[in-house]
Amino acid sequence: MSVNVRDKVTAATYNTLQSRVANIMGTGFGNSGYGQAIQSATVSANSVITATQLEQLRDDINNARVHQTGSLTPLSEIQVQDIIAANTSGGDATKGFNDYDEQIGLIEADRYLVDGTQVSIEAGISSTRTTQWNGTITHRLTVSFTSENARRYFFNTGGEIQIKAQLSNGSGAKDTDWATMLSNMGTVRMNFENTQSSGTGTGSSIGNYDLTTSLQTIFTKTGSGVYAENA
Repeated sequence: MSVNVRDKVTAATYNTLQSRVANIMGTGFGNSGYGQAIQSATVSANSVITATQLEQLRDDINNARVHQTGSLTPLSEIQVQDIIAANTSGGDATKGFNDYDEQIGLIEADRYLVDGTQVSIEAGISSTRTTQWNGTITHRLTVSFTSENARRYFFNTGGEIQIKAQLSNGSGAKDTDWATMLSNMGTVRMNFENTQSSGTGTGSSIGNYDLTTSLQTIFTKTGSGVYAENA
């Protein structure tokens, strides 16, 4: 919501920008919302926007951008008695109100991005099978969140559910084929919008927000070898 050079920045204009930032950083709804505490707040009608309020908004924008890219925005620090114009403030081209609008547009467009410095991989469920089998093996696992919002925040901030499998210490054509297949599959990753792998296999456009109460196939991988024992 940019402003023209001669426009006054009203409380409503400021509140529009603040609400957009809060929708990304705060609770939000649906596929928006990081679930973080925000420093800025809306202001009452006919208020004069203070340097402190703009700094709080800038901090929220910076927090979102660091999460997404690992870097701060170019927005300069607001000083007391700065008069904020549409594109500049005291000759500083990084303090204009439209600069805030531009940076908020970026954090909205990149809301699912997460920089590598802002994430860590946490070990989840591990299962090992050592007995022989023939036929179909079913492995069930449950990923639980403390609340619906917690699940939303996890995926909205770039979280993924990762699955990896391997076969070791086997021998023969069957074992070789399975070991190769699982190795080539790499790590299967389900995010907010799809399921893909770091290796080969057939992923899907099914992600967190596409799940239903019915069983769905989100990824498949087939072997390429021949079971010599079955020939």
